[in-house]
Amino acid sequence: MLASVPIASAAVVSAKNVRRSITSAILPAGWPLGKRGRARYNPRVFTLHPQLQADCHPLGKLTGGRLLLHRNAAVTWFILVPETEAADLLDLPEAQLNSIMADGRALSVFLKNERNFPKVNFGAIGNLVPQLHLHIVGRTPEDACWPQPVWGNLPEGPAYTEPEIETLRNQLIEHCDLQPVD
Repeated sequence: MLASVPIASAAVVSAKNVRRSITSAILPAGWPLGKRGRARYNPRVFTLHPQLQADCHPLGKLTGGRLLLHRNAAVTWFILVPETEAADLLDLPEAQLNSIMADGRALSVFLKNERNFPKVNFGAIGNLVPQLHLHIVGRTPEDACWPQPVWGNLPEGPAYTEPEIETLRNQLIEHCDLQPVD
C-alpha cells in the first residue's frame, strides 16, 4: 500500500518546501520495483531526445531531472526529463522516483500559487518520444483547448519571448530551486 502524503493548503505551501518535504514520502521503504526498477543513472551521458530539443526551451535542472518549457505559449507547459535510461516512470529506482515526483509536486504548487492556475495536468505518456519525460501543464477554463487535453488539441499559439523565458526561469530559481545545467 502506498504511503499517505499529507496535502497542506496550497495557499500556505511553497513549492520549495513541498519539494523538500515529500521526497521520501512517495513510496514506503522497500517498495518492490521489479527487474526494471534498477535503471541506471549516468548524468555524464545524458542526451535530450531531438524532438524534445525541437519542441522546448531548456530552463535548467531540478533535483529529479532537466526542466523544459514547451515552445507554445498558449498554455504554461513544463516537461521534466529524468536523467535515466528507464523508459517508464514506474521503472525508476525508488530514490529517483521520489525525487522526480517531488519536483512534479513543487511545479504544481508553483503553477497554482505563483501563476494562479486552478488546475494542473500531469502525465507521463511517451508513445511518440521514447525518452522518459513528464508533462506538467497549468490549465484554466479560458485556455486554448479547455477542457480537452493539450496533447493533439492545442492549436498553434504564440511563442515565448526571451524576456518571458528569463522571468519564468528566475521565478523557478526562487520557488523551485531550479539550477543551471552545466
